[in-house]
Amino acid sequence: MKNFYLFIILFISVILSVNAQFGPQQIISNADGLKTDVYAADIDGDSDMDVLSSSQQQISWYENINGNGDFGEQLLIAQNPEELGGSVSASDIDGDGDMDVLSTFIDGSPGQTGESRVVWNENLDGLGNFGPQRIITLNAYRPTYAGAADFDGDGDMDVLSISRGDDKVAWYKNLDGLGNFGPQIIISLSLDFPLNAVISDIDNDGDMDIVSHSNHDHKIGWFRNLDGNGTFSNLLVISTNLDTPNRVSAADLDGDGDMDILSTSTGDNKIAWYENIDSDGNFGPQQIITTSLEYPRSIYASDIDNDGDLDLISASGTAIFSLTNSNGLGDFELPQLISDEVISPTAVITSDIDQDGDADILSSSQVDSKIAWYENLTILSVDEIQLSKITLTPNPVTATLNIESNFRVNKIQVYGLLGRLVLQENNPTNQIDVSNLANGLLFVHIKTNEGVFTKKIIKE
Repeated sequence: MKNFYLFIILFISVILSVNAQFGPQQIISNADGLKTDVYAADIDGDSDMDVLSSSQQQISWYENINGNGDFGEQLLIAQNPEELGGSVSASDIDGDGDMDVLSTFIDGSPGQTGESRVVWNENLDGLGNFGPQRIITLNAYRPTYAGAADFDGDGDMDVLSISRGDDKVAWYKNLDGLGNFGPQIIISLSLDFPLNAVISDIDNDGDMDIVSHSNHDHKIGWFRNLDGNGTFSNLLVISTNLDTPNRVSAADLDGDGDMDILSTSTGDNKIAWYENIDSDGNFGPQQIITTSLEYPRSIYASDIDNDGDLDLISASGTAIFSLTNSNGLGDFELPQLISDEVISPTAVITSDIDQDGDADILSSSQVDSKIAWYENLTILSVDEIQLSKITLTPNPVTATLNIESNFRVNKIQVYGLLGRLVLQENNPTNQIDVSNLANGLLFVHIKTNEGVFTKKIIKE
C-alpha cells in the first residue's frame, strides 16, 4: 500500500510540474451589474493586492483584508448615472507615491450622443480614500480603454485613450507631473471601431509604443514612438489574417528578450501570436495557438506554472482557460479549463492575491455580474532547508495532524488529489483535525510570514 501511495505522489508531482492547478472560484463581488473590467493594485499601501472593478455606472475597489485573498465590502470610487464604466487601472498619476485610479465612462445609450469621459481619481492619503473625478477629456466618444505611461520621457505618467465611437487613438500630456493634463493629441483616426490597446516598448529603443486593432476592418498593428517625445508613426500593420479582433497584448513568448504580440478574434475564434523577429517591430506570420475556444474575448500572458516562461489565460463566452507554453518558445498546449462558472467574461488577469509567490487569476464577467479570483495551487520549488523547518506528524495520519514550524503560520489549506479545497483553518493552532477527510493523498498548503510551503500527507 505504501508503494502505491509513493507512486501516486510521484505521478501527481509530475502532473503539477507540467500544468498549473487552480482552486475553485472565490467571488469578490456579484452585485451592481455589468462588470466590464478588473485590475489588481496595492490601493491602501499595505503591500498586498487589492482589486479594482468597473461596472455599470461605478468604479469601485475591494480591500484585501488580510493579504490572503479575503476581501472587504465594495468601496465606491466614482459613480456616473446613465453612463457605463469601461476600463479601469491604477497608476501614480500625481507622483506622490500611491496608486490613483484611471477609468473611462461611456454614454449608456447606444446610438446616442451623451457625454463620454476619460477621468482619474486621486488617492488622497495612500489609504484608498479618493477625491472627486478629475476629467482628462470629454472629447473621446465611447472610450473603451485608458492606460498610463510616460510617452514623452519626462518622468511622469501621461494617458492614452482608445474610443470606438470616433475611431480615435489619442494621448494626453501630464503637464506638471501632478495630474493636470494638456489637450488631446490625436495619434490616429484610421482604426475602425478599436476596443483595446497595449502600451509596450515594441522596438527596444527605450520609449513606449502602442499596439491596437481595428475590430470592423479586421487588422492589428502598432504605432511607433518616433522620437521618445510622443510623436507617433502611422499604423504599422502586423496582420490582417483575422476576423473581428477584440483584444491585443504584448509579451515575450519565445524568451528572446523582445515583445511579441498576441491577439484574440471572435469572428474566427482565433487566439494567435506574432513573433517580433528582429526586436525592431518587424513581425513574422500569424501563429495560431487555438481556434477551439468559442468567442475568445480576452488574453493575458503570465507564468502560471512557475517554470520561467510565459503561459496564457483566456476567456470564452462561458469559461476561463489556461494554455501552457510547453517549451518557452511559444509552442502552446491545448486549453485547460480553469472555471466554467462565468457568463460573458470581459477580462482575465493575474496577480499574487494571497502572497504565496505565484500568479492567481482574477476575472470580471458581465451577465452574472461577478468579480472573482482563483487560487493558483501549483506547488512552488522550495529550498529544502526552508522546507525542513516545517514538519507534519504523524504521516500517515488518521485523526490529529501536528504542525511544527519555525515560522508564524497564518493559514492552513488542505487539498485533495483533484485540487479541491477540503479543509481550511484561518487561525490555526499547532494541531488540525483531519478525521473527517477522505482517505488518500492530500496536499497541505501552509501559509507563513516567510511564504507558502506545501507538504504531502497520507490520510488513513
